[in-house]
Amino acid sequence: WVRLGKMAETELGDSGRAAVYYERSLATGRRALRAYRAICRVVPQQETLRLAGALRGFVQSSDEDETDATPRNDALYRLAEIDLGTPDTAGDGAKVLEQALDRAPDYDRALSLLAPAVHAAPADPTLVRVYERVARAVGGDALLLDALALSSALPGASLDALNDAVDLSRKLGDTSL
Repeated sequence: WVRLGKMAETELGDSGRAAVYYERSLATGRRALRAYRAICRVVPQQETLRLAGALRGFVQSSDEDETDATPRNDALYRLAEIDLGTPDTAGDGAKVLEQALDRAPDYDRALSLLAPAVHAAPADPTLVRVYERVARAVGGDALLLDALALSSALPGASLDALNDAVDLSRKLGDTSL
């Protein structure tokens, strides 16, 4: 399937047909890394659902023991980006982002993906939990205060979270809490 995809892509200039062949290769699990790289190259950005499906297939089929885990980690971050960009799948995106962070921490990248989603849905406990994790790792009192304020506003928030938010707010001279 990879060879057919390469032929469709290079000789026919048909990226749509090439994507279909690469997706089939991903589904079989054979040459998954080559197929993953190829599909990321040929699937247009506006076809994010199709790309998300291909990324999920690659992540599920790739070997945990691969010597170079970079493509799998990149696929996790790209999948998180796609899921976080849609309100219906933002919670799933936060979970995928956690997997990516557990495998290959890139907290600045995670923050850039997560911040818009968490501010669009500040009552989503999964988003807020991951945002707080990222804020603590990135550092910076203002960012952490933002995360703690969101966390302490959730139903069932712990008294510790609220106390941490108030203490940090006082330290920063922020009277918004």
